[in-house]
Amino acid sequence: MDEFTIVFTDLDGTFLDHDTYSHEASMKGLEILKKRRIPLVMVSSKTFDEMKIIHSDLKLNSPFIFENGGGLAFPEIIQGDYSFRTTGPDTSTLKIHLATLEKEFSCAIRFICDISLEQLIAATALPEYRARLAQMRKVSLPFLICYKKKFGYEELNLINSHIHHLGIVITKGGRFFHLMSNSFNKGTAMEDVVTHYKKIMPDAMIVTMGIGDSENDIALLEKVDKTYLVRKKDGSYISTGIKNIIITEKAGPAGFSEAILKEFDSTSLPGILPA
Repeated sequence: MDEFTIVFTDLDGTFLDHDTYSHEASMKGLEILKKRRIPLVMVSSKTFDEMKIIHSDLKLNSPFIFENGGGLAFPEIIQGDYSFRTTGPDTSTLKIHLATLEKEFSCAIRFICDISLEQLIAATALPEYRARLAQMRKVSLPFLICYKKKFGYEELNLINSHIHHLGIVITKGGRFFHLMSNSFNKGTAMEDVVTHYKKIMPDAMIVTMGIGDSENDIALLEKVDKTYLVRKKDGSYISTGIKNIIITEKAGPAGFSEAILKEFDSTSLPGILPA
């Protein structure tokens, strides 16, 4: 049975630089994947419209996962566009939980859809047109809290245990907390992508590799066969509780390329897509 590899990667802080959003240091890793025709599936909290631009810029033809697993997009080769589907309640429904969040965090909450464009640009350093796209949420709501207090994996787990009965969950990315339905996450969306490829290649043995850096990547990293965690810019890395996880020496996009180089040397060609 032939082996077929799919690589899943987070964007901000992993494939893209956390501060500049540059992917320059990821290009060495991406070139290796393209040479071997191994699909790179981007998995992000970004919106469909943001992801579509990045996908087009990098000339990728694989599916991508947006809004932390709430949306899954597939390229339509004939039309040159993307079809997508979403899971869970929309953002207007999620907003009814504002008071609950403020109680759990003991402070005021600001959804990024409700702050001014200028405030969002200040918080993200995004150009104006990209900030507008970031506010075009479908099934998840990133938000800011009013004070700087550490909410790590354990603290978020406690909050999520309090709100689980409401059908919602909070996760944390590189900049924002995210409110969404607890019916999906990056891991469940990854499984949908694997199912998609199994239909294309029913006789292949699919092997999955995941690369991430933040708490909202844990659901993905828990489910892949090969797991890489990239460091933050200060050299630190999050606690995941995942056994046999490989932590890169380099941070961000350089860490992404390091993971690809570690996994795919010059002689191995696993998981090549049919030409």
